[in-house]
Amino acid sequence: MSKDPAILFYYKDFDSDTADWEADAIGWYMRLLIFQSGNGYVPSDIEGLAQVARVRFSDYQLFCDRWARRLACKFEAHSEGKLTIKKEFVKILKDSGFNHPNYKGVYDTNRKIRNSPEYRRFKINVLDRDEKTCKKCGSKTNLHVHHIKPFSTHSKLRFVENNGITLCQKCHIKIHRND
Repeated sequence: MSKDPAILFYYKDFDSDTADWEADAIGWYMRLLIFQSGNGYVPSDIEGLAQVARVRFSDYQLFCDRWARRLACKFEAHSEGKLTIKKEFVKILKDSGFNHPNYKGVYDTNRKIRNSPEYRRFKINVLDRDEKTCKKCGSKTNLHVHHIKPFSTHSKLRFVENNGITLCQKCHIKIHRND
């Protein structure tokens, strides 16, 4: 399968792209990758990318230098220093994410549910039941509440405590990679 030219970041490229990078730059890449994965796009200007990546003011020039080569293939610079997506990619981006003809508003619905008081209560109850400890490795940091039966396909179990388990971020990622 060929790569979609509108996508700026690929999970499989992460190791090779960041092999000789310092920790801050790897963190920027990860934040942009996660944002793109969750939203289906990344901002089309360097300021927006820097904001998503949470670049400190003192590191802004380093960030711009780091991304100049990658951005040049998909974006073009304008006199104000802003980047806009090259015309050949505009059609692809117009028909993606929220603008795609098949989009049914699932993202908005899921976000509302996940921000609801019932969902917050569910998470707190599962974390308390599991004594704020990962049930796979025993870690007490970076904890997530994982739905045993998927959130997306088992709507009646979304707030049922027995369908939740406390996992650390590493174990949560491993579980989803094995699905």
